[in-house]
Amino acid sequence: MEQKYENRESENILGDDSMKSDFNPSPNRIFTFNGKDGNSEAARRPGATLEREMVKVRGNNLFIIVVSSIMISFSFAELMVFASPFLELIPPMQCLIENKWETCEKEQACAPGAQYVLVEDDKYSLKNWVTDLDLVCSPEWKIGLIGSAIFVGMFLGALVLSPISDTYGRRPVHIIGVLLSIIGSVWIYTFPNWVSVLTSLFFKGIGMYTRLSISYLYTLEMFDEERCKLVASVIMSVNNALSSVMALYFIFGGRDATFFLLSSIFILGYSLVFIPMLPESPKFLFSLRKYDATRATLIRIAKMNGVKYEKLPFQEELDQKGLAALKAEAHLQTIEKEKKEKTSFLELFKNFKLFTNMCITIFVFMFNVFSMYMISFMVKYLPGDKYWNLFLIGLADFIPSVLSGVVMALLPTKKAMILTHGFICISIGISFITNYYDNGGIVDENSTIEGFDIGTFISNNNAYISMGVIFLIRFAITLESCLNFYIVYELFPSKFASVVYGGCNILAGLVSIFSPMAVEIFDNPLILVFVMACICTFLCTILTEGTKNIV
Repeated sequence: MEQKYENRESENILGDDSMKSDFNPSPNRIFTFNGKDGNSEAARRPGATLEREMVKVRGNNLFIIVVSSIMISFSFAELMVFASPFLELIPPMQCLIENKWETCEKEQACAPGAQYVLVEDDKYSLKNWVTDLDLVCSPEWKIGLIGSAIFVGMFLGALVLSPISDTYGRRPVHIIGVLLSIIGSVWIYTFPNWVSVLTSLFFKGIGMYTRLSISYLYTLEMFDEERCKLVASVIMSVNNALSSVMALYFIFGGRDATFFLLSSIFILGYSLVFIPMLPESPKFLFSLRKYDATRATLIRIAKMNGVKYEKLPFQEELDQKGLAALKAEAHLQTIEKEKKEKTSFLELFKNFKLFTNMCITIFVFMFNVFSMYMISFMVKYLPGDKYWNLFLIGLADFIPSVLSGVVMALLPTKKAMILTHGFICISIGISFITNYYDNGGIVDENSTIEGFDIGTFISNNNAYISMGVIFLIRFAITLESCLNFYIVYELFPSKFASVVYGGCNILAGLVSIFSPMAVEIFDNPLILVFVMACICTFLCTILTEGTKNIV
């Protein structure tokens, strides 16, 4: 009996209208690729690959400008976190003691019956929330809640928006993040009081998580694999340059800490302008097997780039329907009915390789966030100028961000993670040595060279050496942070990547609560970082590569 083929336009490939196939080419046409004829291997396997199609629509014109709005949204997501210590900085004060104005601390100035004035000409006397909201003598918890509000928002964002991103797409969640961040920023200026600041920072926290995780993922998924590592390095470099830029602002005389809040509004405005032009992530759509939607997105990108794009069926699409082995004219006309497939994050727990990678990634992410915040809290105890210390920490963030692209280009991500954690262990080991000599370590004759006493040298130069060691440790941890963000993209299918980011941020947020406590409780809290870094070094050796394409 002669087989009857149905027209593609009359059949729903994936079971709903959004996935309806739009192919209607000539039935006698043989696919050709790269100028090869119908007898080539390419013709025998006629389906396209997403990577090849994304290279076809590659451009450097309007599309790059549009995607830059997502890049900037991610790169400046942490601006308020970096500015928070200065927005909450209590200015220097003088108290009237025995008819003389003398420098005093908050406890003394705010005691009953005490008289105090703010030292306005001091470089640490800033226009910030403490002065604008009259919080100088407020309880510590009231000021502390300002910093906590943004992290509560981040926690809720990770809990709610991660699964939404893997269900409804990157674009709508990115838009939610930008809008909530703008609402939070404008709210602070519209209602300048303590409650409004807490409320606005809560919204900004939700938006910050979205822009810090989902927007990062969204950005990488808009580029082919060849460009992904370079793009990741660039946007991380911009993000980690913020501390140094902020420090330079204060070093050169800037005294308005609320300036950075205003800056964030203009940056968010830039992101908002290009939202109508943003397409959905083609890699996300492809991971859900929405092949027609993927082609529609590629067509939009091609139009923005001024590239002529010819639609082709994907090889996975043909394999899925059992058409790949048929003649070319057959799989342009034949179709098989299929049930609509549903994606669930529970599949992560059913696949041993993905589940193992997820557990390791979350632990490594927790270690990174804990150690990053702990180092930030340790810096306040270092001697020297606060602004210059911040500038050096900013350099320790910026330099490895730039180098991360080189590291990812030269080494497989797994090997790079192992070496980076090993470098963290070595850096902390150096800090143990310097701390040993600085605290009266035994110095024998072998430790001196022609009268040079290493213990005395370290004690006399403690400020410089302490900052140098912290710089080295922060350098290594930031390099690991850049790799952490990228490894989620590299190891997990797009349909699960957002959920993994959410899990990382939820648990890392809880662990980070203990980072300031560790600084206060332990004499040398770097011991905790050293132990965790050793564990991470081992865990990274059992990561399974090549799991991004697991369906």
